[in-house]
Amino acid sequence: MQASVMPFSGSQRIVWYNSAFTDNLLVVFFFWRTASSLSLKFVGEVVILLFLIDPGKYRRIKNA
Repeated sequence: MQASVMPFSGSQRIVWYNSAFTDNLLVVFFFWRTASSLSLKFVGEVVILLFLIDPGKYRRIKNA
């Protein structure tokens, strides 16, 4: 998938090239889309925000 066709800003386009980041973000995204309760969606949004702020920290926590 080419970044040029994705409606991302410059910083997000750089992140998009990181396949590990993209795979995890897609999992969270589809989880958020299918979440039936607001609490689950809130948790998903928090995870996305934390991931965007410091993906390295999130990856270390996930692999711990």
